[in-house]
Amino acid sequence: MSILRMAVLGWFVMAFSALPQAQPVFSDGQAIVEFQRALDSYAFEHRQVERRLGASADQQAIAAAMRAARPTRQDGAVFTPVVAAAFRARIGYAFRKGCRAPEPGESFIVPRPNEGAGGAMPLAACLVAVLPRLPAELEYRARGVALVLVDTHADLVVDILHAAFPAQPTPEEPRAQDN
Repeated sequence: MSILRMAVLGWFVMAFSALPQAQPVFSDGQAIVEFQRALDSYAFEHRQVERRLGASADQQAIAAAMRAARPTRQDGAVFTPVVAAAFRARIGYAFRKGCRAPEPGESFIVPRPNEGAGGAMPLAACLVAVLPRLPAELEYRARGVALVLVDTHADLVVDILHAAFPAQPTPEEPRAQDN
């Protein structure tokens, strides 16, 4: 092999080994498309409400207008069964790679859609990395073992994915492998 070929081969090996690890490939494309469509619909409605209210609207006014626009919200409007299964698989993948469940906080009481999001904790970057991107108005948060989709402009719960995170054993609880 010529010196030039060896140099080029060496450069490729160094260049590709320095690249960050590729994101995992998930086979949940249809579920994620369904999720993105629901998000697009919500974000469009949210932006329309903000335009109607004007730039001076505060968080409470936006929340009231969003509640009026979507008065009968139920769990599972965004996290449909298909989407929920895909999210749980992605979260499980993150845990197998060493990501930890969010701290439970002071309360395991999960708010309902259209309620305030107080007490919901931001997710660790390792969890957010395996979940689909959100519009600027929305954020993933945790409350107990539930994943909460929050409208940050209105401090409003959009939807809840129950049992998204495994409960972490407390120091007093024996673990299965300890027996």
